[in-house]
Amino acid sequence: MSVSMSNMFGSFGESLSFLLHVTQHEGRSVEQLLAPRRLGEDGPSLGGAVVQASYVQRDPPLLLRLADGHIPWVIEPQSVRFASAGYLGVESIARLPYAPPTALDPARFGDEHRRMVRSALEFQARHEPALYMVPSLPVARASARVLKAFRALHEYAATLNGSEGIPHRPMLATAYPGTAVLKGRFSVFDRLADRSWAGVYVQPLQLDTKRDGVEKLVAYAKFLQEGQSSGLRVIAGRPGAFGLVLGAFDIDLFDSGLGGGDSFSLSRLDRPRVPDENGRLHGGRARPVYLRPLMSALREADANAVLGTPALRSQLACDIAECRFGGYRYAIENPRPHFFHCRQAELRALKDQRTSSLRVQLVNGWLQDAIGTARLVNRVRGEAGLTAIDFDYLDRWRGVLARIASLVAVREP
Repeated sequence: MSVSMSNMFGSFGESLSFLLHVTQHEGRSVEQLLAPRRLGEDGPSLGGAVVQASYVQRDPPLLLRLADGHIPWVIEPQSVRFASAGYLGVESIARLPYAPPTALDPARFGDEHRRMVRSALEFQARHEPALYMVPSLPVARASARVLKAFRALHEYAATLNGSEGIPHRPMLATAYPGTAVLKGRFSVFDRLADRSWAGVYVQPLQLDTKRDGVEKLVAYAKFLQEGQSSGLRVIAGRPGAFGLVLGAFDIDLFDSGLGGGDSFSLSRLDRPRVPDENGRLHGGRARPVYLRPLMSALREADANAVLGTPALRSQLACDIAECRFGGYRYAIENPRPHFFHCRQAELRALKDQRTSSLRVQLVNGWLQDAIGTARLVNRVRGEAGLTAIDFDYLDRWRGVLARIASLVAVREP
């Protein structure tokens, strides 16, 4: 299947539009969400979609739906996995047509790296996304060799754009920084200065905004701001609801998976799953339920208990789209459509604020209300003899908001 996006899209994603991160586990759900609900309607709109290569290689019908809906999309090459031999044990990654036979060293840029980059861009070209994404490797540490290789890989990808088998398209740079690089910044974005990029997709190697501390999140936000100030359009990869905090400071593009429980851990992905004594593999994908008044995606069992409590139900009622008519169980029974409509409503509200200072005030108000609601939830749970749900990250996010507001001048028009 080849889906032509032509030249109808001048850019990927409008400011504070909904970018959907699509994996092989969610493609069918996304198809259903984008379907028109009534005759004469075009269906919901998106600012764009970031579709994982392991799903694209199946040539899913979703690509046609994105094209029909004039929704720009890009292919996340998942090349960050190639720095460790762990990808060889993951069939969906090892079978990518550009997967190297052995792991690639991020501190080098040799012939095997060139073959991977060219093959990955040819794979993207065959599927005709709106933009190419550079298939880069992790920048786990701030060494001169790693940064030199990072620059060389991006330079090589840029020279291939427009060559035989890779028709010219706008190109997104990619950066996969480790924690030390986030905290020190080390001029990663300076390595991209010699070329014209449509933007840069930034996915930290370890990011869990519900568990990470204030200082790491502040370093992460400042790292993204450094990219913006260098003239690049920054797309933050999978920050969860913390993306709304980033949006208050003009980091206005971030992608989200369906459900809202976003995080990323390269080390966890590289770790092989170990069966128990009976040979069974445990774990698997959770089904989080997003509750907008809490700015949180809860485990299904916790959401059931919270929404099943009459004293809390009115505090957590959702009045968006189908939720208004589906009763309090709609969010539990339809977590993905519910999250989809909630995130779109949040982004619209944020976009309606015309200045950065107004956006900061709006997000601060959301966090203040969510913290108060979270305390009520845990008080009621305590009275019922249930364990408290950890909502401490809401206080941390508010602390990050305050820190960034005090350290960085808020831009006004």
